Amino acid sequence: MTSGGLMQLVAYGAQDVYLTANPQVTFFKQLYRRHSNFAMEAIEQTFNGVGNFGKRVQSTISRNGDLITKVYVQVTLPAIDNTIFNNVTTPNQVNAFSWVPYLGQYLIDNVYVEIGGQQIDKHYGEWLHIWNELTLPVGKELAYLNMVNAYGGVALSPQAACRSCQTELTPDDVRALACVNPMIAANGTDCVFANTTAFSPTLTTNTLYESGSEPQAVGLTGCIPEQTLYIPLEFWFNRHAGLALPLIALQYHEVKINVEFTQLQYLVNLNCGSAANNSAVLNNVAQKGMVACSLYVDYVYLDTEERRRFAQVAHEYLIEQLQFTGTESVTSTSNKIQLSFNHPCKEIVWVVQNPSYLDCLSTTNSPWRYTDSNLGNPTAVAKIQLNGQDRFTEREGSYFNFVQPYQHHTSTPSTGINVYSFALKPEELQPSGSCNFSRIDNAVLNLTLTPATFATNADVFPKLSVASDSSDVAKYPSQPSANVNVYATNYNVLRIMSGMGGLAYSN
Repeated sequence: MTSGGLMQLVAYGAQDVYLTANPQVTFFKQLYRRHSNFAMEAIEQTFNGVGNFGKRVQSTISRNGDLITKVYVQVTLPAIDNTIFNNVTTPNQVNAFSWVPYLGQYLIDNVYVEIGGQQIDKHYGEWLHIWNELTLPVGKELAYLNMVNAYGGVALSPQAACRSCQTELTPDDVRALACVNPMIAANGTDCVFANTTAFSPTLTTNTLYESGSEPQAVGLTGCIPEQTLYIPLEFWFNRHAGLALPLIALQYHEVKINVEFTQLQYLVNLNCGSAANNSAVLNNVAQKGMVACSLYVDYVYLDTEERRRFAQVAHEYLIEQLQFTGTESVTSTSNKIQLSFNHPCKEIVWVVQNPSYLDCLSTTNSPWRYTDSNLGNPTAVAKIQLNGQDRFTEREGSYFNFVQPYQHHTSTPSTGINVYSFALKPEELQPSGSCNFSRIDNAVLNLTLTPATFATNADVFPKLSVASDSSDVAKYPSQPSANVNVYATNYNVLRIMSGMGGLAYSN
């Protein structure tokens, strides 16, 4: 037996009094607390009406349980095969169709929850993408990306030819690369190649071939199978079990969730040689429509005594809401963005986007991209002013893109997602700081953008000039503007009493 450990034990001095005198906890006896008896079950909820691209549907939450927590939008998309190119007028053209990456998020244009006819909170597909960029733990990333189909997926016509291919491709390599026009979102693994032997191992790595001079044609069938997406909603009761919505206490008010789906043309990338061909393919896909859509709601069942208390007593919940005042179009590098927000706000998040990334019926539809033409942050410098006073000194865009998320969030986001937090821990329910915008008369975001933010389509997508669809470059004129979207998360109070619920503070 050695005495080294005992030596440490008796080496006790005056400073140790601050650490171990009158101890209140031991690390060698695990304590726990007993919880109330409950059970959970996920139950599918149907929409009133038929859900489809560009349509709005509503689901009245059934009273199957006492509380509700997590909610998922479940959407089944149709199988996409090369029959969608049947109406293309140039059959020898290399035709391609793909879903945009992060399809599940952008499939939702907006979603809001209402109680007794009052809208309580409203979220947007773009916000779902931004929020998960900031908060998704690394260990859950792979599952989430598959749930929302972050990879897109490509369907090609039988005449499609290999471009920018690597050498010695295995079938798995082929599925992963889906090598066609490099601007097509093709990093998914759901492409089925009917003739993988057509790829010669002698192909030069990353070589671009002009149309008609490709080494070998590739035939494809059944390219994108029918797929089901699960999009988690991020309302206050979805994120915190302690804020589960008590249906048992809302005897006289119904809870409804409304979903508006995005129009199809903003969810796809098309490369079919002309706008007419693109429209024909889009119509073929639209005729397929959504196979199914519904909600999956997690219900909580309480034991008798707790159920009675929830039904009889009044409840006050400190909840979180999202504020968004709409897209602002700017045409100058120097801008003053009015922050028309209310309530104590935890943080402000903004993105800047070139409209070229939102071109429908083209190969350039990239709603998830918030970079300038140099692949940098469009925000050069920024600062916030409250009633004419600087809230902080002017800082570079990288501070808001990297330092603030690193300091306050679980994850650091992609380039172009900018954050300024008034709270220490804005992801947590426990308040840790806020700025009451209801008491601010004039709040302004001073935003200086990079010149590359206003690049033309040809500048943003230079690779199109060497690909077979170079006509797309001339199809879009110069667009000297940019879209600025600013979001704020705030606190409010939800009161539930006498079988009814509503907000304590309106906008």
